[in-house]
Amino acid sequence: MASKKKVFSLFIFLVLLISFPLILLVVKLQQDYRSRAYIPSTTPFVTTDSLPNATQGVRYQENVSGLDTSGYGSALTLSLTNLPAGLSKGACKITPLAETAASQITCQIIGTPAVSGAYNLVITISNGRTGLLSTKVIPFLVQAKP
Repeated sequence: MASKKKVFSLFIFLVLLISFPLILLVVKLQQDYRSRAYIPSTTPFVTTDSLPNATQGVRYQENVSGLDTSGYGSALTLSLTNLPAGLSKGACKITPLAETAASQITCQIIGTPAVSGAYNLVITISNGRTGLLSTKVIPFLVQAKP
């Protein structure tokens, strides 16, 4: 009787020894598939190519926009750097585009420019879910007071 218990125990041990690495492999493959299937690699991009000139001392309000086709548009952010003194980024709005996985982000540039001159605005759009981003530099002119 003891030998049947030993044989059975050995059989169970061998089954577990062989099946455990296979189970780990299946789980790993499933995780790899999910990570590829649910996190696309499309980079968001800035769609604004130019902005109208501003005038020193005169209120200014314009929009800058970007687009993301990853399906994770709710994680979009847009940042502006090198804005002239007196101008700042205002409210942003994310709009899903109908019947697509794309989303558009639109942010305002608002304020009253205090200093005239030529500037290079840096617009960066990023997706916090995918970790992807892109940047565009746009020339911007603030004309002197008339």
